[in-house]
Amino acid sequence: MRMSLRDSVRPIAAASALILLIIGTIVGLRRDSSVAVPVVSSSPAEAVALELAFDGHRMRLEREHERWWVSEPEPRRPARSDRVAAAVAGLERAEVLRTVTREPAFEPNRYGLDAERRIEVEIEREDGSRVSVMLGSRTETGVYVGGGQFDGVRLADGRLRDLFPAEREFYIERRVFPGDLEPGRIRELTVESPGERYRLQYESFDSWRAREYVRNAEAERTEPSSAPDPSAGEVRAVLAALDRATGEEVRPRAELEINREPDARVAVRTDRGDRHELALYVVADEFWASGYGERSLEADYLVRVTANEVARLLRPLADLSRSASE
Repeated sequence: MRMSLRDSVRPIAAASALILLIIGTIVGLRRDSSVAVPVVSSSPAEAVALELAFDGHRMRLEREHERWWVSEPEPRRPARSDRVAAAVAGLERAEVLRTVTREPAFEPNRYGLDAERRIEVEIEREDGSRVSVMLGSRTETGVYVGGGQFDGVRLADGRLRDLFPAEREFYIERRVFPGDLEPGRIRELTVESPGERYRLQYESFDSWRAREYVRNAEAERTEPSSAPDPSAGEVRAVLAALDRATGEEVRPRAELEINREPDARVAVRTDRGDRHELALYVVADEFWASGYGERSLEADYLVRVTANEVARLLRPLADLSRSASE
């Protein structure tokens, strides 16, 4: 039986249509993959506030010039400006890796987007606009995100969970000295503790010189030529402790009613002429510290530090006192 021309054309047309469909799908996928979809809508306006909700807690952080503050919950406290700025920038740069589901009615527990586990993030910008997103569970390939400008669930860069951990203490500034102190750039170290005062000057990595030493309040100043030189390793230990000095609690100075001279001081001067100072106070058997200098903790706030932290700052140079008395 001879096949009609129409019948012979049909398989060819069907095959051609299938090929065109496959090509169109591939082109469409390539087109979709080449267009980056942001997790939150972009805007040239800068962020002025960040609101977070997680684990039954809510926080509001507000920016004043280049510094961020925790305004809620009260009392108002300085925030880790570097961490908050990095989190905001990271969220505004984040892109969707793939669509998990477009269905608005999804099971939040499956993606860690239930009320108990999710992190709600909202950014307020200078122009008054707000953008929000919910961060869910982290997987090997990313983190689930929902809400905001999307229906359903998307997968984004997993580092967002590192930028926005569900820990209130992560956002509160508890460093007394700035995080970029760079101990290797310190050229002078002064330590004042009860009955003793040292002023040490850098000469080389392995050599520090004692330029001033007072053993007690009644002693005369030791001449620079006869003052014992400290161990460079001990000096580096003090500088490292300063660089890591972090308190456990932050409170306004007014609450502690501290209006007196500190009980001890540690000050440094860098090779660029910057000066930073740490002041220590003893209040009811607790140690509180305040920092002075650019990027240090605001002077109106103090952090509670442990006895071990204080010992790491003051004890290493006790060798200087012992060597002087020998």
